[in-house]
Amino acid sequence: VVDIQTPTGRFPPMKNEYTKKKVSRKDRKACLICQNPTETVLFNASGPDWFYTCDLHLVDNPQFAQPLYPKEYHDLLAGLKTLKDRIEALERKQAGGWDQWIGKWLDKDGKQKPKEGDKEAEGDKEPEKEAPKDTLLQLKKQYQDSLDRIALLKQKSNTYTLYDLVYQSRVDRLRKLAQLKEKKRIEQQSYTNTDPHQLLQSVQFPEVPKDIVQKPSS
Repeated sequence: VVDIQTPTGRFPPMKNEYTKKKVSRKDRKACLICQNPTETVLFNASGPDWFYTCDLHLVDNPQFAQPLYPKEYHDLLAGLKTLKDRIEALERKQAGGWDQWIGKWLDKDGKQKPKEGDKEAEGDKEPEKEAPKDTLLQLKKQYQDSLDRIALLKQKSNTYTLYDLVYQSRVDRLRKLAQLKEKKRIEQQSYTNTDPHQLLQSVQFPEVPKDIVQKPSS
């Protein structure tokens, strides 16, 4: 948030938050970056400030503008890693359970036998409980639902924050416009408060040079 100040006053602060809007084809104007005609406008209600830009410049262009996503988007994004870790852990556990089953089958066939004195001989170790398959399926569905929701939020997002240098240039522009407006207001007020008689007295009209002799009319 930046305050726009002039020598004689302060204007409401402007947030670095612009909303994408569309105008009619007849109202399209030159893009701020490439000067091509465009119907897309970035509007800042706190300025107010607005400018035209092509949609292409808003895609993967952090040095110009970045999407401003809601809190739900960031929460879902953070939760994806946790879900992925849980899914991978369960998949590894199920794969380990399959290997143990193969080992037991080989033991019964007489091809592999536990060594004497082995601490993990058959019967000394409790079989590990396998994770229910439905739990893994539920986690995978939750993961996919989160991905779908994130994609939807990205698609619906129409709010952007400008790169610092771009935003500062917009602030400087509004500050200069505000200063010019204030200067014009002061000049207009000064002119309005002037006494008409005083104004006439302060104006000196040119006199006819004395060395010019007027010729008598014939």
